Amino acid sequence: MIFDLKKYSQKYAFEDEEGNKITYGEIEALSEKIRKKIGTRKLVCILSNNTIGALLYYIALLCSDNVVMILDDSIPMEQLERCLKKYSPDYVCQEKETAIEKWFNSSMAVECVVSSNNYSISKSKYDLNKTINAQLALLLSTSGTTGGLKMVRQSYHNIPANARSIIKYLEISIWDRPILSLPISYTYGLSIVHSHIAVGACLFIPSSKIYQKKFWEFCIQKRITSFSGVPYSYEVLDKLSFYQLNIPDLRVMTQAGGKLADRLQRKFITYAKQHHIRFYVMYGQTEATARMSYIVYGSNDIVPDNTDDETLHSSEGEEKIGSIGKAIPGGEMYLKDSENNIITQPYVEGEIIYKGENVSLGYAYNAGDLLIGDENRGILQTGDIGYQDTDGFFYITGRKSRFVKISGKRISLDDVEEWIKRNYPDLPCAVVGNDKKIIVYMEKDKTREIKQLLKEYLKLHLTQIETVVLEKLPYSHSGKIAYAMLKQ
Repeated sequence: MIFDLKKYSQKYAFEDEEGNKITYGEIEALSEKIRKKIGTRKLVCILSNNTIGALLYYIALLCSDNVVMILDDSIPMEQLERCLKKYSPDYVCQEKETAIEKWFNSSMAVECVVSSNNYSISKSKYDLNKTINAQLALLLSTSGTTGGLKMVRQSYHNIPANARSIIKYLEISIWDRPILSLPISYTYGLSIVHSHIAVGACLFIPSSKIYQKKFWEFCIQKRITSFSGVPYSYEVLDKLSFYQLNIPDLRVMTQAGGKLADRLQRKFITYAKQHHIRFYVMYGQTEATARMSYIVYGSNDIVPDNTDDETLHSSEGEEKIGSIGKAIPGGEMYLKDSENNIITQPYVEGEIIYKGENVSLGYAYNAGDLLIGDENRGILQTGDIGYQDTDGFFYITGRKSRFVKISGKRISLDDVEEWIKRNYPDLPCAVVGNDKKIIVYMEKDKTREIKQLLKEYLKLHLTQIETVVLEKLPYSHSGKIAYAMLKQ
């Protein structure tokens, strides 16, 4: 079993804002029930949200020796249907009495086999005799909520390996009380779940948002010890004057999912020092299960005892702001140039390469790929360009491919462009972007429609979507859109 649920059977694993609780023993009991009802090595698609039911069923499914494919339950119907047809899951697990469940039950489901805690598992209409690789445990989208059908194949070895590394450098123990404010359909949010379940800690699930007073009252009431967020989360906290809040038991704050502005890093480092909090800046990808590197800031008296490299702790100064730090325990990071040579000199840019047990098996594009074994063999070409300083700290300067990270979501610009063209086939357009916003260039003024479409499709704020109307899009001599000219 991927997690030792019996060891903590009497302890609570989850508690939500309404006071609902689930023990590790209840998770184990559901896992055994699932085994009896559907067997093992089945592909189960879970339409997830951050609720007791979703977390209960996710961990139970993972521990039942079945393969879980996680999709956010806000996924548009069209994308969901395309994904289900592509992967042909044997079962779908979802919240009861939702619009998606009614649609699914009327057109895709055969029968409900397990139901509790407002979640149910239904047998799908697909009858594909799939062969699934014995190592495969989890399928997780690599392109956030853009609806791409490419999934990362994570193994029974990857998940606990990364959890162990995270537990070590964050010093996570059974007594920790994290607040889960990131979606579990997102690799960062899921890694918080994995690393705390592995040690028998209790995760607290808010129904309120971080910008609401009720959220922080819940944190204080439940004596929350750690908070995790993406750059957008910290931008919200900055606007809320978070620095005036006193969360008595808060000891750890973590940030990943893209680069946090230097000015905000300085503010939160100052807050961390004043309140004896460790503030971690981290770097990771779904392809590496979650985390690959980190750097920690805070007061000298709270340096983690198990930090092997003391230079990872930057309490004395802020000269490393902007760095993603060094590799996590058990991992290794280095740089390669365009000719595949390892770069050893400082301040020379190259592609960041990561090596570790948490590197996933590879990608899946359809049900046939579930049979494939380990293609990566522990080595990940991240697609990120960066350099090392003289102390060996890594810095990211750009991306090799057309992906951006906005509010922690890794978004394929090509997927967005294809989506617009599918909905507006007569609209010539091109999409570029950065870690702050998506920019849509078009030859007709469809600003209002495009912004609303992308707001719903990408789950972004309107301020993170910009449109520009051009008389004619720029093209290269080969007839392709000249994206570099658009960026200029």
